[in-house]
Amino acid sequence: MVMIEVSEYLNIHTAEQGDIVEIIGEATYGTIKDNNTQKDKRVLNIPVKLGTRELTYTPSKKVEKDLASHWGKDTMKWIGKKFQVEIRKIEAFGKEMDVIRPLIPKE
Repeated sequence: MVMIEVSEYLNIHTAEQGDIVEIIGEATYGTIKDNNTQKDKRVLNIPVKLGTRELTYTPSKKVEKDLASHWGKDTMKWIGKKFQVEIRKIEAFGKEMDVIRPLIPKE
């Protein structure tokens, strides 16, 4: 059987509650189009590994700050760090949605 990969991003469709994710490379900044304003928005892209799959995790600004407060601002130092997937419901843009929030183990 051949399994079709539906996404190359770490999200609620590619991860499950409790999964362990490892950061495998230095983060980079990219841009995406904001669905509401149609303006370009700067995002952080983090290469991660979930099981045998290599994916990209694009955290929210809040999560980006949380990661930096735990591991520092130099994303090269994040390589090899792991976090556990927690799926949470949040309200954004007037609707409820499920998102990934990393649970970072204490070192």
